[in-house]
Amino acid sequence: MVLRRAVDDTDFVGDTATPELAAATPRPGGELALVGSGGGQLTVREPGFLPPDFRLSLPFWGTRPELADVIAPACSGALRVETNHSPLSAAPRAFDRLRQGGVRGRVVLVPD
Repeated sequence: MVLRRAVDDTDFVGDTATPELAAATPRPGGELALVGSGGGQLTVREPGFLPPDFRLSLPFWGTRPELADVIAPACSGALRVETNHSPLSAAPRAFDRLRQGGVRGRVVLVPD
């Protein structure tokens, strides 16, 4: 993956707790990239808690070559992704397991 600059912290979850945790210890000149779309919020005010020259980015997509670099390890088999399949009719139970931390990896809901 090609990065234009170093990122101090990247949040791939995006619920309310994770960006707050990542933003709690910024350094001058640092950057926080919020990638996850978990429905959380990070309120930033001026003046606020962010140090001088701190960058906050909300990248949605990179370039096409960057996307190819990101998925290449998965395509080559070098990256193993754990998935748990669950029927769509059992979605409430799957969400309960996720909330309770009872799932390793991701849950994929499959139509019955």
